[in-house]
Amino acid sequence: MAKHDEKIVVAEDNPRLQELITKRLEKEGYEVYKADNGRQALELINKIIPDLIILDIKMPELDGYEVKRALSKQKLTETIPVIFLTGRDELSDKVKGLSLGADDYITKPFKKEELLARIEAILRRKRYYENMAMHDTLTGVYNVTYFNQQFSQFFNMAERYGHSFSILFIDVNKFKYINDTYGHKTGDTVLQSIAEIMEQKLRKSDIISRYGGDEFAIILPHTELEKAEELATRLKEAVASTKIKNDESAPIAVSISIGCAAYSSGYKTKDNMFEVADKKMYESKRSSGN
Repeated sequence: MAKHDEKIVVAEDNPRLQELITKRLEKEGYEVYKADNGRQALELINKIIPDLIILDIKMPELDGYEVKRALSKQKLTETIPVIFLTGRDELSDKVKGLSLGADDYITKPFKKEELLARIEAILRRKRYYENMAMHDTLTGVYNVTYFNQQFSQFFNMAERYGHSFSILFIDVNKFKYINDTYGHKTGDTVLQSIAEIMEQKLRKSDIISRYGGDEFAIILPHTELEKAEELATRLKEAVASTKIKNDESAPIAVSISIGCAAYSSGYKTKDNMFEVADKKMYESKRSSGN
């Protein structure tokens, strides 16, 4: 059985067909949620925010078209892929479904293999575009949008359950000088090399992101301040001991300044916590530049 992380809602009022689809998807490793009518489907979708919806058009209370219209009005649900199921094969029905933003349209009866193939094709595209949207194209680490999303989640979990975590805010020292002296291509190589060092020296659970320009931000899950400072020191020393290759001249040495903050109940917002890491980074920069 293949293992999938994706959640799928099956909204179908025919119990036999609903069960048939559910069992087949569960056999493939998908996490499946069932709804018997349109209103129930809408409530379920808003609750779990699935990765894909299989939506019968003809259902009680709300039909599939009405459910899709409601989803399209909400930011959290407007982009969830939808496959419409229907017993009708009229062109006007297909055009209406696709015009509402459906990703696919399958007419009953259908082959289970066809449904699975279409689901996998849609989810494959979804994974690809989500991956592109989450990562910085130059360095390959996460981007600031993903960092902010994860930072919010970690902060909320810390507030609610007392989970520990820390953040590092990092700036490359004299980066403007590097760009001006060696060129932007070398500057790009410096950022790529530092990102690689971070991935090598930090833990798999740590979330590394390029915050912007020559700045990086890192989330350290389940990490108290003392351990975060150890990781920061290890990172600083690894960068300082690495010579960055340069096509135009001899390899160049670079250094970074790091500010650290660990979660505390004294922080009213995540912005307060980030401001501490930002302030500490600038203190480091002013005192030693490394």
